[in-house]
Amino acid sequence: MIFELNLNFLAWFAFVPLFITLENKNTFRSFYFQCFLFSIVAYFIICHGFTITPRRQILTLIGSASELFMSSIPFAILYPFKKKFGFKKSLILFPFIIVLWEYLYQWFQHTYGYLMISHSQSENLWLIQFIDTFGVLSIGFWVMLFNILLFFAYKKYQESKNVTKFVRKVVIISAVMLIPPSFYAIIKFSRLEKNKSEKLNILKSVSLYLYI
Repeated sequence: MIFELNLNFLAWFAFVPLFITLENKNTFRSFYFQCFLFSIVAYFIICHGFTITPRRQILTLIGSASELFMSSIPFAILYPFKKKFGFKKSLILFPFIIVLWEYLYQWFQHTYGYLMISHSQSENLWLIQFIDTFGVLSIGFWVMLFNILLFFAYKKYQESKNVTKFVRKVVIISAVMLIPPSFYAIIKFSRLEKNKSEKLNILKSVSLYLYI
């Protein structure tokens, strides 16, 4: 059996270095080039770590190359907002851009319809039970919001250079983002413990829905 490392947690903060780089990119070419490179790296990490997409079918992986371009489109959409409103203000809109793009992308023909950000937590069933209320696209919103809040905390740290305040903010942000969905998952799983067959069916349904 091949050991598979769950790297879901990387998605919670993986975009922060990208945001730091993009803040000072003032031409579309330089801005989008960084986003496309990041999409390549993120895609290969996702395919080999923190989603349930095929990892061992080489032809499937090669055939997914078009998804690299598709996954970088939201950043291209972000650029005009950056030019108009500034980078920080445009980031506030970015989770909504992600959700809108992934919703529209599902209707495209001749693509896999693979929602990279929304599927990035598909192995964390203990965390993403809220999809039964808000849908799969809410995961993309949650992941991107997590990254943006951490980026804002980093920008505050750059101004103050106070490590203690920075660590405190990171802890608070992590608690705000992780405790509510985790608490919700505890409630859901505790209810399912009363009916083992129901639990099995629901987990299978969630996994299948995420895969589709």
